[in-house]
Amino acid sequence: MIIPSKLNEDVSKQVYQTLRKNAVERELKHQRSGKLSAGRLGKPLLEQILYVIGVPKKTVEDYALGLFRRGEDVEDTVVELLNPDETQVEAEYRDVVGYIDAMRNGMPYEVKSVKNSQVKYLDPTNTKRTRQSGSLQPEYNGPKYAHVLQATLYGLATKSDYITVLYVTADDLRTFAHVIETKTMADEVNRIIDEFDNQLKLGTLSEWEAREEWQEKYPQYSDYPDWMSLDPETAMQKLKQEYPECYKRLVGNK
Repeated sequence: MIIPSKLNEDVSKQVYQTLRKNAVERELKHQRSGKLSAGRLGKPLLEQILYVIGVPKKTVEDYALGLFRRGEDVEDTVVELLNPDETQVEAEYRDVVGYIDAMRNGMPYEVKSVKNSQVKYLDPTNTKRTRQSGSLQPEYNGPKYAHVLQATLYGLATKSDYITVLYVTADDLRTFAHVIETKTMADEVNRIIDEFDNQLKLGTLSEWEAREEWQEKYPQYSDYPDWMSLDPETAMQKLKQEYPECYKRLVGNK
């Protein structure tokens, strides 16, 4: 038996309107430091430069606002349950900045919420294999590249030998704490910072180039999809015409 009901769509509209209002207010309050942030180390170089000089990202869709809010709530809950020594600790290394989610026993923790469907890729006890590109490949992929880069920067900033990337499922708070030696990805972090610094000194935009395969495969997840297909000359023209203040900031770095 299906009980008769009527869906009140005004409630959904109200929720998303409030989410968007809060997101806009938070963005307005956020003063960009003009520095690369640890959380953007895994982004393509062009997107890093565009963000730092102040070019607005694409508008976030409603469903994504909800995911972000849910993720923040889950991460805050787990950080509280960790009983850390410190939370939201400012960190800086080679002029790259960020906030460490939690410090425990001198080790930085970067906390990331994930859907339950992601567990098979993040749980090292999962030994299942699936057929991909004609061959059997393990489902387990290990901690994600961008997340390890972010945590590694915090390890370098705090001179900690180890870092933890802590994944937590949004549905049931299962945790997967990946402990990694800071030196494992230290060279990669330094390479990315060198690349960013050198490009900024040139005072020009680069071609869009993915750092990870998925970034090219799923362009809809880019913060700057309108810039992805532009050559450097066209990108500079677009920047000068549409965002003159950002253009001045970039060329002023020469």
